[in-house]
Amino acid sequence: MTLILHITSRASWLAAKKSGNYAADTLKTEGFIHCSTREQILRVANSIFAGQRGLVLLVIDPRRLRPEVRWEPGADKPEELFPHVYGVINLDAVVEVTDFEPGADGLFVLPSSLPKAYPVEREMEGELIIRPARPEDAKSAVRLMHLALGRFGEYFFGNGQPAKTLAVFERLFVAGNNRFGHEHTFVAEKNGDIAGLLLAHPAKIMLRLDRQTGWHLFRILGLGEVLRIFVRLLPLAGGREAERDEYYISNLAVFPQFQGQGIGRRLLAFTEEQAARNGLRKCSLLVALQNDAARQFYLRLGYRIVETVIYSRLQQRCGDSGYQRMVKVL
Repeated sequence: MTLILHITSRASWLAAKKSGNYAADTLKTEGFIHCSTREQILRVANSIFAGQRGLVLLVIDPRRLRPEVRWEPGADKPEELFPHVYGVINLDAVVEVTDFEPGADGLFVLPSSLPKAYPVEREMEGELIIRPARPEDAKSAVRLMHLALGRFGEYFFGNGQPAKTLAVFERLFVAGNNRFGHEHTFVAEKNGDIAGLLLAHPAKIMLRLDRQTGWHLFRILGLGEVLRIFVRLLPLAGGREAERDEYYISNLAVFPQFQGQGIGRRLLAFTEEQAARNGLRKCSLLVALQNDAARQFYLRLGYRIVETVIYSRLQQRCGDSGYQRMVKVL
């Protein structure tokens, strides 16, 4: 279940209870009401509301909201998506209100009344949870990324060495703010064990993420190795991964011991929900030409092939013979 948070003054909340709905000043000035996830709220509070007293924290269930919720880039962190509410908030969507006062140093901590498992989460069939990834998920997450990318990932990031590839993925995942960062990743947990992974984001932020990935790789590997990666990537330059109006699935993988249990299907359904929250009506992905099983799986779920790219002999050094771009209109 997705719950989002909003900070306001106690006086504004009391006024909202009298009027029957809540509208922040930004609804007039910016056209929407700013909200945050549990992971984002403290950074927002301490950067904007430090030292302010008389505040409350609204916990909102977006399924009950009458206005639209869009997940959009933040003003100060354009690579990170924040929930924005495009209209007045009906009070029955506010499921909890808690006092939110700073400490003696003027900084905030999360109220103890907020459950630790409050972020964007979704429970399924009593045993499967899909939740945002955290840096501490790195070991399992990068194994799943490696499973999805295979030789392709090893060729570009590990110079053909699986151990080196995993090490680079782990550094990128933990650092965040790049194509492999944890903030764009969701994990599927079954009975407490990570079973699958989804890495997806609006395609319109892809170029920004690519630039940030290059910077992180420079810090991790040094200039010489980054130049070698660039040389390996050069033959593939110009290929189209996604259009700006699509929600792009970069990686989707399920550990072999959990396959055949519908987890991949659940992750794709969750992807469509995320796309809708971002105001997008299409999901897209790439599937390797030789991966017929994956292609048939996506076709059964409503994806259609919109482009086929066959690699030259030089391009096939990456380990793939080409790819097909697949799109599902929601």
